[in-house]
Amino acid sequence: MRRSCHRDADPAIARALPEYADAGVVAAAKALHRSARTISRIAVEHGVQFNTLTAKTRQARREARACLVDQIAKLSRARRTQAEICTLLGISRWVLRSTAEEHNIDINSRRR
Repeated sequence: MRRSCHRDADPAIARALPEYADAGVVAAAKALHRSARTISRIAVEHGVQFNTLTAKTRQARREARACLVDQIAKLSRARRTQAEICTLLGISRWVLRSTAEEHNIDINSRRR
């Protein structure tokens, strides 16, 4: 196992990590001039958790978007533009496009 000459700085880095809990591992690594792997190791050793997306969170978002599929399809068949669909459903264009692609919905109102 390779020994790190920076291990004495680990407690100081661990004290700084909660500031980056919402920003994520990569942001902390850039700000603290360490690799993401090192930051992850220090976080685990000192019990610091980052508020990044987990598989469970991603699945919950997918399920919430799946509820919109029927509405997106209906609005798409009515030849609504992407901007109109987003406004009516209160979602971003990225969410609209990814959901439409995942469920094979044609949202291109100009093509028809």
